[in-house]
Amino acid sequence: YADLGETITYNFTVTNEGELAITSVVLTDAMLGGVITLSSGDLNSDNILDVDEIWLYTSNYTILQSDIDAGIVSNQATVTGTSSDGSTLTDLSDDDSVLEDDITETVMPQESGIGVIKTSVFNDENNDGFADLGETITYNFSVINEGELAITSVVLTDAMLGGVITLSSGDLNSDNILDVDEIWLYTSNYTILQSDIDAGIVSNQATVTGTSSDGSTLTDLSDDDSVLEDDITETVLPQESGIAVIKTSIFNDENTDGFADLGETITYNFTVTNEGELAITSVVLTDAMLGGVITLSSGDLNSDNILDVDEIWLYTSNYTILQSDIDAGIVSNQATVTGTSSDGSTLTDLSDDDSVLEDDITETVMPQESGIAVIKTSVFNDENNDGFADLGETITYNFTVTNEGELAITSVVLTDAMLGG
Repeated sequence: YADLGETITYNFTVTNEGELAITSVVLTDAMLGGVITLSSGDLNSDNILDVDEIWLYTSNYTILQSDIDAGIVSNQATVTGTSSDGSTLTDLSDDDSVLEDDITETVMPQESGIGVIKTSVFNDENNDGFADLGETITYNFSVINEGELAITSVVLTDAMLGGVITLSSGDLNSDNILDVDEIWLYTSNYTILQSDIDAGIVSNQATVTGTSSDGSTLTDLSDDDSVLEDDITETVLPQESGIAVIKTSIFNDENTDGFADLGETITYNFTVTNEGELAITSVVLTDAMLGGVITLSSGDLNSDNILDVDEIWLYTSNYTILQSDIDAGIVSNQATVTGTSSDGSTLTDLSDDDSVLEDDITETVMPQESGIAVIKTSVFNDENNDGFADLGETITYNFTVTNEGELAITSVVLTDAMLGG
């Protein structure tokens, strides 16, 4: 193809078409700069074009973009001289005959083409190192004229970015024509979706079209780094995955006596949340004290068994209070949640009592009642069976000591001064 800066070599043959010698021969070509210098042919070097001589000239022309756009370079030279009889002679050049004056036309082999490169930058707007819902990707496009012909009606489209992209800069002469020395620049932002984060990548391709000055329609699919390829532009999204569980408790004072009693219950409520940007499958909440796996109560909004980033899964389970719990005055317990991130990683978390950022054990204080009582009964012993109390007969005292609270009692001492302490 003809490229800007390449050349055309013009060869001229000047002949004496009469019987008289010719002097003052001048060959001119305005496009080639004017007078052309004789290369050879003046056999006797007398500057006279004799009837048996053929004078040869040559000159080079540097191709312009306008020539490539036109597809042809049309040009004509003029030769003048003075016959030995004094007459002035002149002739316009022809391309193949001394009998005609046709313009010399040099066809330019033309190449037309357009290319677009699409690059991307992930914008971590909150600087957390991960792609978050609502953050953006900036796409930059470079549209290049890959031929020798000017291109009109250039349109860059990207369906994912909403269709036609507006030119930002590069049309140096503001004529809406993509010249061969211009690079047109475009930019557009894309807002990241949850599906993009789950996939971990955004893959996309733009299309540019235009019309060459020879009338042909040009098109190209974008590449990520070269005008010679059509690779899709892929933007990797840094992904964060995480799961968390909060476990809270409520003591159920079922007999409303204000104290924890054997057989009363504690209700545990669990909140499981997705703390990353990736969906989580195979979620299992376990609590050994509550019998193992806890059944989901609610929160799977689309019933797909996947803990999405916008879902909060709720669980509940009851525990029956033991005497050892009442004695301890507290029930301390912790649950574990596990799951599998959509990137294949295994996630786990120990429950906390109020925060997804900690792993504190959930402690339920048992309202405790403590008390001791003694009942003392007596029996008169009528040891002589006379029906009367006599000096020296006895009274037997029986004592019943009971624990009137929920707490075990140590160091029990029963005293009766009359009975000796």
